[in-house]
Amino acid sequence: MYCNNYHKNLVFKDKWKFTKGALSLIAVLIGLIYLADGVSAGPPVDEYADSVGGSSGIVVFANNATGSPDGNFAAVAGLLGGGDLTLDMGQGEEGTGNLIVYYQVLETGVMPHINFLDEDRNVIASTTLSGLMISPGTLAVTATYPNSPTRYRYVQFISDITEVFLIDAIEAVTFSPDDDGDGILNSDEDRNHDGNFDNDDTDGDTIPNYQDTDDDGDGIDTATECPSNPCTDSDGDTVPNYLEPNNVDTDTDSAMNHADNDDDGDTILTADEDINGNGDPTDDDLDGDGKPNYLDDDDDGDGTLTKDEGTGDSDGDGIPNYLDPNSGGDSDSDGIIDGDEDPNGDNNPLNDDTDGDGTPNYLD
Repeated sequence: MYCNNYHKNLVFKDKWKFTKGALSLIAVLIGLIYLADGVSAGPPVDEYADSVGGSSGIVVFANNATGSPDGNFAAVAGLLGGGDLTLDMGQGEEGTGNLIVYYQVLETGVMPHINFLDEDRNVIASTTLSGLMISPGTLAVTATYPNSPTRYRYVQFISDITEVFLIDAIEAVTFSPDDDGDGILNSDEDRNHDGNFDNDDTDGDTIPNYQDTDDDGDGIDTATECPSNPCTDSDGDTVPNYLEPNNVDTDTDSAMNHADNDDDGDTILTADEDINGNGDPTDDDLDGDGKPNYLDDDDDGDGTLTKDEGTGDSDGDGIPNYLDPNSGGDSDSDGIIDGDEDPNGDNNPLNDDTDGDGTPNYLD
């Protein structure tokens, strides 16, 4: 009887030890998961994955694969039928080029398969990590993305039934910040091309375009007015609809700007008011009055309307009258007639700006 009770006590103690051990392990795992997930105000705008976009099969500590490399790994195991882990680069932070993968394998010869997915989770490219592993260890390997500059939102890692690998981080070599999520990259919202995103504010609402979901302030979101690439340009004047309010008619000719190919009604077509020749009329303001030429009825600021000056060249300096504030021939009074301020010799003084300050030589 005593022996039986002793045996039962041993069994009970063993079971209790096992239970305590299991509970301790669960507690540790929960703690690790908590530490791995962390609590933050939101991911930064950067080239690393922001969050986990899904997984299947055996994936442990998936969040460890987000953010920059830190030596903490997500484990993807191909046991029991394979597994996959999908990482989200983040809205407005889509990758556009090759991908650096920081990973570790537990056996030689393991090279994970990768799918690149668009924002609708359609596979747009696939590759396998290159690089021969002589021994197990951590690698930073570049995965070739063949569809550049098409943007990918998600990166999916797939393991077959025998592979086990650990992912620390992924890094898009080139990515596309879009702070306001309007589909227009920050770099493309730098309308004056000066490298400063903060001084471009089409509607004057004090919110720069790259942070403004309605750039032209017409009540229609930029994403709606620009549903495709390139953006819609209803009147073909090279200024996209999202920068031309559909409720503004600058020249009061009953044609709203987005449907008017001469927005200011000065007889110079909007597309032809691109005097610096960069394909963007919105960054040309000859007289520096804050109104781009295509919205300015007196482009040179000499007090005579553009439509009244016309395209003639009274002083023969190669500059049409409507862009020449001094038809006497020396607009900046520097002793050099306008026609001679053409250092590139193309007979067009309008595109010569030696010091790069945005003002052509003949006015500087």
